[in-house]
Amino acid sequence: MKEYKGRYVSLMLCSDCNNHCEHCYISYTGSFTEERLKELIPILKKKYKVLLNGTEPIIHKEYLKFYPMCENHIMMTNGIALQNNELLMDELLENGVDEIAISYHIGIQDKISRITTKELDELIQELKGKGFKVKLMCSLSQDNYQQIGEVIQKALELKADRIRFTNFINQGSATHQYGKDVLLDSKQIAEVLQEIKHQRSQIPKDTLYIERCGSFGRNPLEEDHFTCLAASNMVAITPDEKVYACIFDTSPGNEIGYIDNEGRIMLEDGVEGTKDFCKILTKYNGVQNGKKT
Repeated sequence: MKEYKGRYVSLMLCSDCNNHCEHCYISYTGSFTEERLKELIPILKKKYKVLLNGTEPIIHKEYLKFYPMCENHIMMTNGIALQNNELLMDELLENGVDEIAISYHIGIQDKISRITTKELDELIQELKGKGFKVKLMCSLSQDNYQQIGEVIQKALELKADRIRFTNFINQGSATHQYGKDVLLDSKQIAEVLQEIKHQRSQIPKDTLYIERCGSFGRNPLEEDHFTCLAASNMVAITPDEKVYACIFDTSPGNEIGYIDNEGRIMLEDGVEGTKDFCKILTKYNGVQNGKKT
C-alpha cells in the first residue's frame, strides 16, 4: 500500500435522496455520521482540499456546519428541498454557501425528476433574488445532446452564473432505469464538445461560464489538453470509508484503498491515474477515448 499524494478528496456524505432520478450514477449506500466527520475532516484538511459531495447533503442539516470548515461555498442539489423554503436558504448563507449547483436537465427534466422545469425556473429566480450564484448542472444523453444551445440560452435568460455539462454514465440506478440505448457514442461526444467550444467562443466567461465534465473524455477531433484527475489528483471516499478513483465509480468492489487508523488515505500498489483519457467512459459506456484525426 502507498499513501495518496494527490490534492483533492471528495467526501460522498450520504446516499440519501428525495428524488431518485432515473439517470443517477450513485451506487454506494450509507451516510457519514456527524461525529465521524468532526474527527475525519480536520485530519484530511492537513494534506488535502476536501470537497463535500452527494447524493443530496442538503436534506441533512447537520452537514451544513462542515461547509465553512472545508471552505466549500457551493452546494449541489436537485432543488426539491429549497422549494418554498426561505429559511433553508438563509441557513445556507449563514454557513458560507453562496452558490447553488442545481440539476437542470434540458429536454428530459420532467421525465426523470420530481421537480419540473417550470418549478426549477421559479426556484432559480428566487435564489438569484436572495443573492446566490447559480450553476446549472445538465446531464446529456441521446435524448438531449443536441439541445446545448437551447439550455445555454435558457441559462442566460435565468441569469445563471455557470453551466456544467456532464455525460450520462451507465452506473448506479441508471443501469436498470434509464437504459444503455441513450448512451452517447464517440461521434456524438465529439459533436457535444465542438458545440461547447463554439458556445464558449460566443459567450464571455463573465456572462456565463461554460464547463464540461471529464466524463466526455478527450475531444477526438482536436487536442483539447484533457486531463483526468481520477486517482492521480482526486479520490472519492464513501461513508464506509473505502476509497475510489472517481465519483462515477463508487460501486462496491471497485475500491482502490481505504483510510487507516491514523486517517491516512492508503491506495493499493499499482494504482495509477490515467491523465490522458477517462477510464469510466470506456468501462461503463463502452466508448474509447478518441485521438486527434
